[in-house]
Amino acid sequence: MEGITMKTKVFKKGNNKGFTLVELLISLVVIALIIGLLVAFFGNPLSKSNSDSAAISVMDDMRQFCQAEAQYYDKKGTGITALSNFVSAGLFPKTGAVPTPNAHAVSVAGTAYTLDTTTFADITGKVQSTAVLTNVPDAVCKSFNRQFGSNSVNPIGDAIAAGFSASQDPQCFATGTADTNTIVKFLDKP
Repeated sequence: MEGITMKTKVFKKGNNKGFTLVELLISLVVIALIIGLLVAFFGNPLSKSNSDSAAISVMDDMRQFCQAEAQYYDKKGTGITALSNFVSAGLFPKTGAVPTPNAHAVSVAGTAYTLDTTTFADITGKVQSTAVLTNVPDAVCKSFNRQFGSNSVNPIGDAIAAGFSASQDPQCFATGTADTNTIVKFLDKP
């Protein structure tokens, strides 16, 4: 092996160019603190996505109720008196049951959709069948209104309305206690 020379590098103590384990740990702690401060300042983006997906899920259920109401009326010539009428008429064939709210959409486990045929009136003052979901958390209520809520009669944006307006837009309104808001949607307006 003549003519081939090998270079060897000799490491001297105190002349290392790498990071020590302590320096790396300190860097990770600083990064974790920065992330913690950002989450505290801007909020948890995952909780907002849960609220948004819960609001979308509720609106999908409300749309199903509207479509089922129209089909029920075409079949029977009358409106429904209970959400279970949809099931008995075979209008939820995939599940065979009235949809249940998304787990993030309600603050009290076991809360179900209800039908109200006496309380809510439209713009003309006519009382309408209305799908109702109670015990809605504040974050879901705000998200629901931001995505689907009333716009011309009661502009609420990313807020909780003081009461239900007769605009026929679906909306979430406050009941006076945190995380017990109510979402309503007229069934005759798909």
